[in-house]
Amino acid sequence: ELPGKNLEILIPPKYREGHRKGTERFLKTRQPKLIGHTVEVEGLKKDGKIFPIELSLSAWSEDNIYFFCGIIRDISEKHKLLREMEVLQAISIAISKSEDFNAALKITIRLICEYADWDCGEAWIPNADKTEISYAPVWYISEDKYSPFVEESISRNLKPGEGMPGRVFNNAVEWAPDISKHASGFARRSTAESVGLKAGLGVPITNYKGEVFAALLFYFHEAKESDIVFTKIVISLATQLGTFLEKKQAEDALLKMNLQLEEEVKKRTEELSNSEERYKTFVHQSSEGIFRFECSEKYCIDTSLPEKEQMRIFYEHAYLAECNDAMAKMYGFSSNEEIVGARLGDFLPPDDPDVISYLKSFMQNNYRIIDAESR
Repeated sequence: ELPGKNLEILIPPKYREGHRKGTERFLKTRQPKLIGHTVEVEGLKKDGKIFPIELSLSAWSEDNIYFFCGIIRDISEKHKLLREMEVLQAISIAISKSEDFNAALKITIRLICEYADWDCGEAWIPNADKTEISYAPVWYISEDKYSPFVEESISRNLKPGEGMPGRVFNNAVEWAPDISKHASGFARRSTAESVGLKAGLGVPITNYKGEVFAALLFYFHEAKESDIVFTKIVISLATQLGTFLEKKQAEDALLKMNLQLEEEVKKRTEELSNSEERYKTFVHQSSEGIFRFECSEKYCIDTSLPEKEQMRIFYEHAYLAECNDAMAKMYGFSSNEEIVGARLGDFLPPDDPDVISYLKSFMQNNYRIIDAESR
C-alpha cells in the first residue's frame, strides 16, 4: 500500500509544510538539521490517528542524486508508561493533600478517567455494619449525557455480592467487556445501554488486613477486552487509597480523642473554678479565723527529723499563704492583705511553752490538729 506513494501520507498535516521546506533547504545548502540525529516526532496512521514515533534519518548521494533513509520506531508504549508514571505521581500527591477519604476518592476517580479517557467513574461504600453498600458522592462523568446513569445509581443500595459493585466489594477485581449485554450480572444494564456505557472495570480498596473500604468502578463508551496495564494501574492506586484511609482513620480517631480530652479538661477546669469560687466565698465570709501556712519552695519538712529541727524549719521558712479578714482582725489588722506572706514567728512566740506544746502536738499528729489552744 505504500511503495510509490508520497511520504506525506505518513506525516500529520501540521508538519507537512515544514517537511517540504526542510528537504528543499537541505538539497540547496547540504546543511542538515535532523539528518544524522534521532528525534521524537509524530506519525499519521492510515485511519487518521496520530501516534508518537522515534525517527532516525540519514542521507547520501550517488552521481549527484541524493537518497534518504529513515528508521521509525513506534514509541506509543513508552509514552504510555511515562504518562502512567506522571498520573501515578499526580494522584499520589493529590491523595496526600486530600482533607478526607471522599476528597481522595473524588480526585483519584477523576484523574484516572481523564488519563485513560474513560467516561464514568464511581465508588461504592458500606454502611456502618457493612450489610449494604451505597453510591458515594464522588462520581465523575465526562459528559452530561451520562447523568441518568449517576441518578439511578444514587437511588440504589446493594448487598455485598449483588451486581458488579457488590462483587467487587467482596474483594474481587472484575473486568466486563460490555455491561450493556449482562443479562442479570449488572443491575443498571438498561440505563447503561441507554446512555452508551459498555466496558467496565471494578477494583476494591482494601487495607493491609484485606478489609474492603470501598469499590471503585470505571466505564467506557465502547466494548473492550481486558486491559492488563490499566487494571494494574487502578489496583496500585486503590492500594494507595487503602493506605491513606487507614492513616486518615487514625488521624480522625486521634482528633476525636483530642477533642474529647479538651472537652473534659474544659469541663474539669470549670468545675475547679466553680469549686474555688465557692471555697473563697466561704473563707472570706466566715466569721471564724481561717488561715493556711506553707513552706518556702526550696524547703520541705522531713517528718523523720527530730521535732526540734522540724520546729526550726517551720519557724524559719513557714509563711502565711492565705487567711481571711476575720483572722487578720483578731491580730489587730484591718484586712488579710496586711499579713499574708508573714512568717510563722510573727504570730507564734517561739519561746512560749504553750506555743511549743501546741506545735509539738501538731507535728506528732502528722501536721493535723483539732481544738488546740495557742497564743
